[in-house]
Amino acid sequence: MKLKKILISFLAFNAIATLGVVGGFSYILIQRKLKNKDGKILDLLENITKIKSLKIKETSYLKRMLPSKVTSSTSINESDLILEDQGTKYNLRKNYKISLKPASGDAKANDLEGTLDLMMFVSENNSSKPSASQKIRLSGFQTLLESLEETQVNLIVKNKEQILASDLKNKSANDISEGLSWTTTRGDFDSSKYLATYSVLWANDEQQKARIKLTLTLKDKEIKRDFSFLVEGFKKPEITEQITSVQLKNPGSLSVREVKENILKANKDKSSAQEKLETFKEYFDLEVPENLTFNFVSLESKSSLQSTGILKYTFSKENQDNASDQEPNSKNGKLVSNINSLEITGFKLPANEIEEELLKISKVVAINSTLKSKKPSQITQSILDIFSDFQPIDEEGQEYKIDPKFSIKYKMVESPEIDDKDGSLKINLILESSTNSATKGEKNIRLYGLAKEENKSI
Repeated sequence: MKLKKILISFLAFNAIATLGVVGGFSYILIQRKLKNKDGKILDLLENITKIKSLKIKETSYLKRMLPSKVTSSTSINESDLILEDQGTKYNLRKNYKISLKPASGDAKANDLEGTLDLMMFVSENNSSKPSASQKIRLSGFQTLLESLEETQVNLIVKNKEQILASDLKNKSANDISEGLSWTTTRGDFDSSKYLATYSVLWANDEQQKARIKLTLTLKDKEIKRDFSFLVEGFKKPEITEQITSVQLKNPGSLSVREVKENILKANKDKSSAQEKLETFKEYFDLEVPENLTFNFVSLESKSSLQSTGILKYTFSKENQDNASDQEPNSKNGKLVSNINSLEITGFKLPANEIEEELLKISKVVAINSTLKSKKPSQITQSILDIFSDFQPIDEEGQEYKIDPKFSIKYKMVESPEIDDKDGSLKINLILESSTNSATKGEKNIRLYGLAKEENKSI
């Protein structure tokens, strides 16, 4: 009975209302004149029912606004919107225009999904009153997740100082998640509504850091966002393994010096660590821990016992993670242990300790400024006695430090083989015991570092 009264009222004003439902939203079409011959009723109905959804354009300022921040004074223009008909862009007829207002009743602003329910009004361009309206959902607002600042998210790595950055990188996704968690300083952000996944983008054991990506996904939705963190303070990598014992092959056959010289000579032209290790194993029995490279440093006689040698060595690992943002896949790092020392017994005793020491010296270099200003032809015994400040050089070209239990003297020889152009001459080196001058040895070597004769142009 009430409906009849409404209908009669509309008829009295030559108007009719058409009610319907489209895509879950209601629409109302009002045509003021029943006797409309140009089909405007059907045309308007067709236009409004084809608009199934509204999206915000990427260029619109609304993309940076949470739907809950929209008020009645917020300007939402047709230029901000994309009209769609089941996923396809729809163009409203040119003689129609739309306007939007917040929906009444159960209308909600959904900050989680970035949507807002609105009333859409469609009217003719030359009409000040709407001809039709429809409740519709506008999507594309900023979501709560998008509004979250990087600085408002904290990544927590459990016991990071106890694990290597590369160890975390090499774990499975499930294992990585067990050691990681996140928090936010935003009070309006409900973390329980999001699923967190983690991945290690790269690791750098040398610098004890890693780049970790946190992906937050709104549960049961396709809304997600990535956060990137540079995490420092991981465990410092180190090699703690050591050789427990080394046995000399053929004990008593070679002295420490002879074994050392043989190893250095054989490895001079070898580049690979494995080849050098094979040379070392020709003289010693030893076991190198798996996945480590043995590096020979030195072999010297024990000062108090010439039949005992002091082996110094390091272990190293190649292809270590040393990645960065610029080179996320880099594995060119090298880890080297501290120098380890080990005593080896069974070497042959040298026939003469003085002779053994003399063999280590290949030449001497003048370091006194007065002596360096003189040509080899100007050197006399008296000069050697006064200015005997020379630096002994070993067979490898390195500075050689004489054991304090020895002292050195220098003497001119009968045939010094003077070379003024080279700034050198032959002299006699006398090495004697500091406690017993009767215990001594000598050898002829060249003295370098003197003044050179300049070439005179004619």
